[in-house]
Amino acid sequence: VGFANEVGKIPLEWALGAFIMQMKDNQTPPSNWIFADDSLTLFTILAVAAALIITAWSVSKWRKPQVKTIYDLEKGRYIVTRISR
Repeated sequence: VGFANEVGKIPLEWALGAFIMQMKDNQTPPSNWIFADDSLTLFTILAVAAALIITAWSVSKWRKPQVKTIYDLEKGRYIVTRISR
């Protein structure tokens, strides 16, 4: 951030005004590396994210044992049995 007493050919008398004018002149255009003109980059990022989410979901379902829980009224406790797939 730089400070100036004049911007272009216009003299500035307020320090805050000089600061604001200098900041406005030095602004760089926003980076558009994700949202470039070609939508291939955005599509690739979304496809990789979707693949990771689907993979994580399927691994969690695969590793989770399938069980059936029954409450035994006579004994007063739960009975957990595995279900074959």
